[in-house]
Amino acid sequence: MSQDQQEVMIPYLKKDAQVSITLGTGFIERLQEVLMYILQDKEKSTVDNIKNKLDKNEKLDDWEITAITMTSFLQHILKSAQESGQTVDKPLKDIINPQS
Repeated sequence: MSQDQQEVMIPYLKKDAQVSITLGTGFIERLQEVLMYILQDKEKSTVDNIKNKLDKNEKLDDWEITAITMTSFLQHILKSAQESGQTVDKPLKDIINPQS
């Protein structure tokens, strides 16, 4: 390979990497919006069926993989926030309809 045709290298995480990041509330709310967007046209029974597919080790559709990934990520964020005292309890209705 000539110098003009050098292979392009990009940063990539090592297999055993564990990365700590700090996320602001605004960004986390955007991640929640992304999850809601993914699920917006799905019936509750369709979403509930994801767990059954996981339990049976069945192949997931792309949207299901994305929904599971986002859900797991958001649960991890919330757990970390709770453990470090960064959460407050709010009524569900205030979270679903904040303008009310």
